[in-house]
Amino acid sequence: MRVKQSKSRQQKIAPAQIRQRRRSRRRFFPKPRDPRQTLVPVRANQRKDNLLEMLAYLAIGLIGLMSIVLIWSITQRSIAEQGIEIRARADQQVKGETTVLARELSDEMALVDQSVGIIQDAWKKDPDTVDLAAWRKQLTALTSVANDIFIANERRIIVQGTLPQSIGQGFGTAYVTYPNGSLETFEPDGTKSSVGLTAAATALAEPVQARQFLMYLVRPLDRPRGWLVGASFRSEGLTKLFAGANLGESGVAGFVDLNKGAMQALAGSTARFGRMTLQHADLLEQMRKNESGIWFGQSPWDQIPRIVAYERVPGRDMAVVMAMTETHAYQPLAGLAAFAHGVASAASIVVIIICGLVIWTVATAQATKARARAMERAETNLANARNDLALARARSLLSEQEAGSLLASQCDGVARLDDKGRIRQWNQRFAEYAAVPLPPSDAGLPFEALIRRQAEAGLFGGPVETEQAVGTRLTVLHTGIGSPEPLMHALPSGEPIQMMIRGVADGGRVLVLIGPDNAAFAAMPHLAEPAAAEPEPVGETTEW
Repeated sequence: MRVKQSKSRQQKIAPAQIRQRRRSRRRFFPKPRDPRQTLVPVRANQRKDNLLEMLAYLAIGLIGLMSIVLIWSITQRSIAEQGIEIRARADQQVKGETTVLARELSDEMALVDQSVGIIQDAWKKDPDTVDLAAWRKQLTALTSVANDIFIANERRIIVQGTLPQSIGQGFGTAYVTYPNGSLETFEPDGTKSSVGLTAAATALAEPVQARQFLMYLVRPLDRPRGWLVGASFRSEGLTKLFAGANLGESGVAGFVDLNKGAMQALAGSTARFGRMTLQHADLLEQMRKNESGIWFGQSPWDQIPRIVAYERVPGRDMAVVMAMTETHAYQPLAGLAAFAHGVASAASIVVIIICGLVIWTVATAQATKARARAMERAETNLANARNDLALARARSLLSEQEAGSLLASQCDGVARLDDKGRIRQWNQRFAEYAAVPLPPSDAGLPFEALIRRQAEAGLFGGPVETEQAVGTRLTVLHTGIGSPEPLMHALPSGEPIQMMIRGVADGGRVLVLIGPDNAAFAAMPHLAEPAAAEPEPVGETTEW
């Protein structure tokens, strides 16, 4: 039997469209028929976000690098400023010590010169009254400075003197035993040490080594012609000031004869092996040109870099020099530089740690945002899938009118089930195709009971096939939509019967039993394909 139904009638009994919320145009919701398009596409500016993220990392790295460079620049600048300040203090120290030593030498030479002048005047008045050996005890101030006071004849032979052993000898023959001056060891107070060099080196107070020439101050006498009165002395102030000047282990102090360009005295460890001549040295030229000043370079005594301060003795062709090594001058800077470098290193490590934490925070935030976006897409896809599934279920359910039309059919067996799976209505054809007794009193019979009756009647085959068929039918019944394909069983006569289960909008079910003469009914779109949701174009008809 074939029944044609117009499209207008089909639209009339079709389930109403579920009203859906209007979606934003900014999001893409694919059609439910294409599962490949159910995912929300990734944002198109993802590459832009990755580029911005890399630029952020680069900016953080550059900021950290600039901070480290700034830290070290400030550190080096501070060290350089401290070096300039320390150098200025060193220059001031050696300059001050040189000034004091120059005044000390000037006072000593003035005292000796004044005493010699007094003897000259006394000799001029009456030579017979001058007796230096007898005056030795009276000239205590002079003898404390001068080693010997003498009167020499025209041949430079000493005829009178405060030292008896000097009489009859020439200038310096009784005093100078070394061509480069006498090397002696002095106590820090300027007195000559009574022990040797080795023993003095082990003493608690560090001794002072000095090499000195005897310095002579002489004046001419009126008569006899060519006679001289003079004094020889070594300065004690040199070793005293050197011991208290704190010039370091390789410090130097000394007197320079500007005419000869040679050292008259040299104190310090350099005195043992140092050169005593300054000929062709830049330092000598500077001292000849200037009254005082600071000179830096390789010292002419032992070629060690030193800071040298010099000052000329007033009224004399003699200059005083004091020097300290560059290493000793910058020794305080070494500790400051080590401390500053340690602080800069610690600050650099802190900057690196902070940059790492910032980069980690940014990366974590980006990863969190990415996970949030992925979760949002997943939730959106799940919501879309649920909506599509609900829409498909709603469209696949039969309305009451469609269920009534099927129940009135005379060519197929149709039964109406309520929402609890109990049979409420059926037509005569259903009772015939069910192949089990189904009196009117069985209204309200559970569908499972009907299936069990068919199983007992042997409609499903052997025990295994029977249990499988019963389970399949009960499972399809509880799906809520219906069977995706017909379920088969055979009548006692051997004729095959197809069973279709469809859901109804009120929660019930419709059972359709199709005989062999109406097998084309199983291929109908609204029964065999519950997921079909799109209506046919207006004007077309559907064959039954």
